[in-house]
Amino acid sequence: MIQLTKLNGDRFTLNGFYIEQVQSLPDTTITLLSGKKLLVQENEEDVVNAVQHFYRRVGLVAMTQLSTRGEGEAF
Repeated sequence: MIQLTKLNGDRFTLNGFYIEQVQSLPDTTITLLSGKKLLVQENEEDVVNAVQHFYRRVGLVAMTQLSTRGEGEAF
């Protein structure tokens, strides 16, 4: 789970497994697998880092794989 902040300042927790993509449009927009879009205060890089940290905590991604992540690749 990752902690995020809505544009109105409300904090919430999101299950990182439900994220399909993260964009800066210019507000950071998270698209979930359901198609729902969330706007958050955190920038795109912070969201990606939080998701990567979540994946490491649950044992989904090894730390060495994260350093080789290229442009356009999944988390």
